[in-house]
Amino acid sequence: MIAALNALISEEMTGDGRRTASTMQILLHSDGPSLGLLAGGALIGWVGVGPVLAAGLAQMLAATGGALWSCEGPRGA
Repeated sequence: MIAALNALISEEMTGDGRRTASTMQILLHSDGPSLGLLAGGALIGWVGVGPVLAAGLAQMLAATGGALWSCEGPRGA
C-alpha cells in the first residue's frame, strides 16, 4: 500500500502538491502509531484494563475463527 501511494504521488502530482502529499504521507506513517498509543492509553485509563483486554480477546477469537473458516476449502462440497 505504501508503494502504491508513493507511485501515485510521484506519477500524478507535481510541485507543491507533490511535496505536500509526501509530507502528509510521512507524517501519517510515522505519527499514526504514536497517536494510537496515546489514544489507547487514554482509553485504558478511562474504561479500565478488564474491558480493554476482553475486547482484545474477542478480536483475536474473531480473527482466528475467520481464518479457520476461510481455510476450510470449497463451500458446499
